Amino acid sequence: LYEGNGAGQRVGAFQPFTDSFTVAKSALFQTANSESLTRTPSGAGNRRTWTFSTWIKLAPTTTSFTIFNGYGSASDTGTLDIFWSSSKIYLRGWSTNYMISDMTFEDESQWGHLVMTLDTTQSTDTNRVKGYWNGVELTWGTASYPAEDAELGINQAVLHSIGAFNNASGFLGAYLAETVFVDGTALTASSFGQTDTSTNRWIPKAVSGLSLGTNGFYLDYSDSSDLGEDQTGSNDFTNNNTVIQS
Repeated sequence: LYEGNGAGQRVGAFQPFTDSFTVAKSALFQTANSESLTRTPSGAGNRRTWTFSTWIKLAPTTTSFTIFNGYGSASDTGTLDIFWSSSKIYLRGWSTNYMISDMTFEDESQWGHLVMTLDTTQSTDTNRVKGYWNGVELTWGTASYPAEDAELGINQAVLHSIGAFNNASGFLGAYLAETVFVDGTALTASSFGQTDTSTNRWIPKAVSGLSLGTNGFYLDYSDSSDLGEDQTGSNDFTNNNTVIQS
C-alpha cells in the first residue's frame, strides 16, 4: 500500500486504528470515596522479577496518589509503591524513592499507558528497573537502583492494593483500564500496546499469550458487578467502597 499527502509518500502494510483491538470498559477510582481494589496473595510467587501495566486517565483531586501498592509492614523492605506525585511517576520501596521520572505528565484529557518492570537478577543497575509511557522508555531524574538480588517484592507483601496505599491512604483519582500484573517476567511495553501506523498513536493490543505467574492477574473491568475479576485466573480483587465501571 502506498500513501501520499502531496508532500511525501510512504509504503507499508498499514493497519488503520479502527481495525485494531478496542478497550470497551474501564474503572473509575474516586479519591473522595476512598475506593480501591485489594487482594491477599495465597503464595509468595517470584519476588525479584515482575511487570505491571495499566492504561490510565487522570482525574486527580490531590497531587499525590497510589496506582499500585504491595504492602507488608513498616519493617518489610519488600513493600513497593507505584505512585504519582506532582505530575511525576515514582517507584518507591518502604523507605526509598528508587525512581522518579524526569518528565512530567500533565495532560489530564488523554489516556496514557504505564508499564513498570523489575528484574533484580540483572547485574547492571539500569537493567533492574524500567518504566515506559506510551511505549517510550522513561528516563529518571532520581535513581537509587535496587541492589542485585534484592527482593523488591510486590509478591511478598501481605496486601495488594490498586488505587491506594495499603487500602488506607493515597487514594487514586483516575480511570484505569487493562490492568495487568505479570509475576516472574520483566516485559516491555510492546507486550501490551503498539504503534498505530496510520495515526502514529500508541494504542492497546489484546492481552494474550502471556504467562502471568503465581500472583499475576488481568483486570479488564468488563463485569460491572465484579470489577475485581481476574480474567485469566483466580487472583480476584475485592471492590472496596464501590469502584465503578466506566
